[in-house]
Amino acid sequence: MPKSQFEKLIDAGVQFTEVSRKQAESVVNSLVKSGEVRRQDAEQLVQSLVDRGRETSEMIANSVRRELSKQIQALSAQFSELESNVDALTDQMRSLIGQAERAASPTKKTTAAKKTTAKKSPA
Repeated sequence: MPKSQFEKLIDAGVQFTEVSRKQAESVVNSLVKSGEVRRQDAEQLVQSLVDRGRETSEMIANSVRRELSKQIQALSAQFSELESNVDALTDQMRSLIGQAERAASPTKKTTAAKKTTAKKSPA
């Protein structure tokens, strides 16, 4: 099933914030070479960077999901209100059309009266 634009955006954000293990190892190796990090602390630092990137990605994804849910609820409420307004207008239009039809069509009594006056008496 193809991904929606929203899902693609979330994936891009996750990839942007998530630190890959290779990237973290590269950074830590350069810190080890410069003497800022001891070699025995390197693996722990790599894992820490990877974990932090994953946590940040999850926080962003959850934040986007919450906001999207909030916006969908707001749009749903507006749509329901719009639907109610359309229903009310439809009912008003039906009522007006019914009134106009009753006013335009002759009643049965008038039709019957015309028929009796139109008869000719036998000679």
